[in-house]
Amino acid sequence: MSSRDFTGTEGILYADDWLEDVQRSMELAELPRALWVSAAASRFFDIALTWYRTDPRASVGGLTWKNFRRLFKEKFFPDVALTALEGQFVGLVQGNSSVDEYAAEFFRLSRFAPDMIQNKGQKARKFRRGLIHAVRTRTSGRRDATFDQILMDAQIAEEDFGLKPKRSGDTMRASSSTGPAKRPHIQQHQQRPFQQQPLLQIQQAPARAQ
Repeated sequence: MSSRDFTGTEGILYADDWLEDVQRSMELAELPRALWVSAAASRFFDIALTWYRTDPRASVGGLTWKNFRRLFKEKFFPDVALTALEGQFVGLVQGNSSVDEYAAEFFRLSRFAPDMIQNKGQKARKFRRGLIHAVRTRTSGRRDATFDQILMDAQIAEEDFGLKPKRSGDTMRASSSTGPAKRPHIQQHQQRPFQQQPLLQIQQAPARAQ
């Protein structure tokens, strides 16, 4: 059983999820840290595999996992993409999404804008500002209110107003029965949803080519 493959064409969100998923899988498998780089590289194909084989910094023997992560991000986390994701977080609002969907998107994008939520208070206030007015007015406006408190208040308000989708399959659907589903305020770069995958298969042989 193996972790997800990585080709280098999936985009920054997938790349970030993939990197964390691979590390978590190796930790759970208790794989010796000296094998982490080669194990992760065994899931490379296409552009990613070419980069790993041709970049002398990446293919050098004895590369540490810390340096591998740094080189991986330099290659697959371009500044223009990071800036775009930070901008999406700046303008993020709940819109027609449920509170839970808004919270999930908030967490997904906040990792690319750490300067905006340097402490718990900033994080809570940023989240509260993005809630729709009817829900926001039912949450605590205290400066010492925590994110968890505001989220709980928002979830309760949503239930009271009957705003939460009745079925999980109804989330973020357009009001029309035709056409693709829309996320009016939270729509971002389309990425494959992150899913927990089975533990990384430990491969002792060299990474296979495309």
